[in-house]
Amino acid sequence: MANQRDSIISLFLQKNSVRKISTLLNVPKTTVQYTIKKFCNDGTTKNLQKSGIPRSVITSKNIKMIKMWVHRNSRPPTRKLARDTGISKRTVRRIAKNKLGLKPYKIQKEQLLTEKTKKVRLEGCKLLLQWHACPDILFTDEKIFTILAVHNHKNDRIWTTESPLSDKLITHSQHPQSVMVWAGICASVKKPLIFVDPGVKVNKDYYLRQILQRVVKTWTNSHFGRRVWIFQQDSAPAHKAK
Repeated sequence: MANQRDSIISLFLQKNSVRKISTLLNVPKTTVQYTIKKFCNDGTTKNLQKSGIPRSVITSKNIKMIKMWVHRNSRPPTRKLARDTGISKRTVRRIAKNKLGLKPYKIQKEQLLTEKTKKVRLEGCKLLLQWHACPDILFTDEKIFTILAVHNHKNDRIWTTESPLSDKLITHSQHPQSVMVWAGICASVKKPLIFVDPGVKVNKDYYLRQILQRVVKTWTNSHFGRRVWIFQQDSAPAHKAK
């Protein structure tokens, strides 16, 4: 490395251009430019001796300051802490993790339970406990399936030596072809799928006549017979409409 720097400066003092020096020595132009700049500023190409031990910002004072910030507000943005304390974000994270033993946790959502919803859930749980002896519960739901490929912009990657022009592109449209499927399942068997007619919107009338009365009622009479069974559905508009 030292011989290379000396050769660059020797050619530079002979009035050779950066491009010519790069070609003659087969080194990047950025290396030539850096070496010449260092020589002009320091008068030498050798690394200057550093004075003393590098000062660390992870001091007891900064650790105490970060601890006080977190104590006052357990959700301070790292960027704001770095800006207000004059410490880099990386150092703030290192202090919080390595010195204070803190771990960042993502805030999660949960259902808001009012007194009314708590009462409704309590009554529902009591009914479920009473019906626990009945294993025949038919769980049902609908799902729309499209022909578009499912992909993840963040995690899906193609490992190759060159950028592929065709494989890296996935087409999409505003209104892709789709099909809605109704399904039911219980502990003993799966209900045959029901495919909703294309272009048909599942409203309360279609759901009542074409799914419940025409298919579900006939199938449950045949499968469960005279046994007691429970029908479960979600709160979709077509399900709870009067």
